Amino acid sequence: MIAIQVYDKRDSEMPDVGLMRIQDLETGVARWVDTSSKSTRRAYNKWWYDRQQTMATTLRQSRVDFTTVATDEDYVKALMGLFKNRSSV
Repeated sequence: MIAIQVYDKRDSEMPDVGLMRIQDLETGVARWVDTSSKSTRRAYNKWWYDRQQTMATTLRQSRVDFTTVATDEDYVKALMGLFKNRSSV
């Protein structure tokens, strides 16, 4: 079994665009966020990083090989690297 995370780089960093209305698609709860706040952007970046680390740790502990691919990257390279690493183990 393998896992492939496909993500948009815009999801990994909050832009400084002032007030932005965001909505949790699972709960429907919406709120306003001041993206011009450095602490808000820093907290979001920490949340993203921590989430990535948790995912990687969980997959490793489950012995699942994985790779991540940004939507603007060539997924073939990521898959070739993943399969090359799998064959050398």
